[in-house]
Amino acid sequence: MTVSRKKTDRSIPWLEKGLRILTEHGPAHLSIDALSVSMGKTKGAYYHHFRDREDYIVKLMRYYTKKTTEEIIKKSVPGARPEDELKILLEKVLEIPGKTELAIRAWSLYEPSVKKFQDKIDFERIRHLERQLFRVHNDRVKAYSTALRLYSTYLGFQQLKDKASSVIMKKLIRDLFLKI
Repeated sequence: MTVSRKKTDRSIPWLEKGLRILTEHGPAHLSIDALSVSMGKTKGAYYHHFRDREDYIVKLMRYYTKKTTEEIIKKSVPGARPEDELKILLEKVLEIPGKTELAIRAWSLYEPSVKKFQDKIDFERIRHLERQLFRVHNDRVKAYSTALRLYSTYLGFQQLKDKASSVIMKKLIRDLFLKI
């Protein structure tokens, strides 16, 4: 009898390291050399996982999209009350590192492949929020406009992250989102 093992993606440590570098130092530091040195690996090890820097960027953004959008959306609880679903969604969203979100959003302003992923992330998040809000309001226009307002406010809070403690910001976001 054979035991099936889930294949682990050995490129994930490279992607996690890339997110940390991006957050702390910006995309200019995501060079093949810098990544290899920071991983304590050779450039050959890098090329074992990625064809080139563009392939790395695409895989990094797919990984980030999966972690911060797709997996959160999948955590929806079928049959949960809409208000409870929104609370669960909010708690998961508040786990996303704001500095990384900002770094990727800034990078998307001048890197077309990153912009494509950022646009997809924004679209999927707004669409999911709209679906949840439709369950509350039963009005498509109100659900969509409320989703845009809440998501825009969330993005604004990210921009103001240094103006208040994360505890205060999270409380403000919770208060706003849960009073819909």
